[in-house]
Amino acid sequence: KLQGGSIWDWVDQGLLKTDKFGNEYWAYGGDFGPEGTPSDYNFCANGLVNADRSIHPGLHEVKKVYQNVHFSVSPDDKDKIVIHNEYNFTDLDEFDFYYTFLADGRPVVKGELPEFGCAPGQTTVIDMPHAVALTEPGVEYFLNLYMHAKQEMGLIPKGAMLAAEQIRLPYRPVLAMPLPGPLHGLDMSDSDTLLEVSGQDFSLSFDKENGQLSSYKYRGKELILAAPVPYFWREPTDNDHGFGMVRKLGVWRSASENRELTGFEVLDSDSRQIVVKVDYSLPDVYSSYSLVYSIDMFGDLVLQGSIHPGDSILPDMPRFGFYMEMFGQYDNVEWFGRGPFENYVDRKTAAFVGLYKGKVADQHVSYIRPQENGNKCDVRWMSLTDEDGRGLKFSSGGLFEFTLQQYRPQWISQSTRESKMHSVDVPRRNMVCINLDAFQMGVGGNNSWGAWPLEKYRYPAKAYNFELKIEPIVK
Repeated sequence: KLQGGSIWDWVDQGLLKTDKFGNEYWAYGGDFGPEGTPSDYNFCANGLVNADRSIHPGLHEVKKVYQNVHFSVSPDDKDKIVIHNEYNFTDLDEFDFYYTFLADGRPVVKGELPEFGCAPGQTTVIDMPHAVALTEPGVEYFLNLYMHAKQEMGLIPKGAMLAAEQIRLPYRPVLAMPLPGPLHGLDMSDSDTLLEVSGQDFSLSFDKENGQLSSYKYRGKELILAAPVPYFWREPTDNDHGFGMVRKLGVWRSASENRELTGFEVLDSDSRQIVVKVDYSLPDVYSSYSLVYSIDMFGDLVLQGSIHPGDSILPDMPRFGFYMEMFGQYDNVEWFGRGPFENYVDRKTAAFVGLYKGKVADQHVSYIRPQENGNKCDVRWMSLTDEDGRGLKFSSGGLFEFTLQQYRPQWISQSTRESKMHSVDVPRRNMVCINLDAFQMGVGGNNSWGAWPLEKYRYPAKAYNFELKIEPIVK
């Protein structure tokens, strides 16, 4: 603590330059002087804030883990909250405490805790605030707690939020009853090259030569630009380059792209559901992969991807999920999960679960050297819609992660720390590039010159399953 956690630097040490097209960008080592001028490339651009002093998402996490007051539910009484004061000289009566109850991410009750004191280094127990009617089955409830400065405290203004915590409340599951189906069910047409499935408001097509979904229409409108495909790679972060990820985990980079179709069959078909199974070989990693599509009479599509590694010495998997693309007009995103800023499995305690929405473009984090960015963890569902409210909703049987960009990840997946790439070098397209993952490895950061992410945030190569549901939606 005396060393401040050994985090450096405070700010990305970049200087503003303009390319030949008039686009401004932040330059770093290697961008100055004649060819061959010694530099550490972007190693001086590892700050908690950008060169223009706008913050990196990681700064939220630093504030959260450095906070001096900690909240938890009493292990002896779930109606009590334990508060520990880690300040050395400040009593907690110098702060105001507020709470918010959330139901499925939506704030439903807000209030202020009664004033209480707690001496430096001590712990106190208070009653959990109670709100009526927070017991509906199938609804997820959270209690958010916030501590604000009661008065100005030196550089800290009155009202500044100095500590926060989110507590998940007990969950009561609900037994969902199936909804009645449409007036008529499913039709299927099968040829040598194409499998077509249609219902009252939708149609899907599969290309039997590659096993991919080639069309997904709802009420006559095409929803996908590129079909969901298995995906295992992530665009290396600075820390990834530091431990040699491209060299050590690089077999996963083209594993999906080089997959080979080994089987395509209809497992089940009737008027209510059609199940299609597609099998692939992944020669890059000596493994097999199967993808099962289940289409119901509402036009909902459930994908179940399964990998079966065939080599015991395969390295860790950077991620496991699907990659797909939608047209650029589906640029409104809403999700129930951690946010609103980017978060990863080893950097998510500051990102509380809630209901968030925004534009796809705003999910991008423009690091000084382009790399993996913008991920969201612990997602219950996510939707992408156009201005008329049409689009797709994504959910899973459990929690999942997603990343949205306006460029194909392959544009930066080949980069190295020495490649001197900048944000203006990555072409933005009128499209939405979507990663939907069961997991993505941690971003690490114990150091950036050799340390891997902690072992508990890594995923060894073994058999994995990921189920994803895709639903057409309208306003």
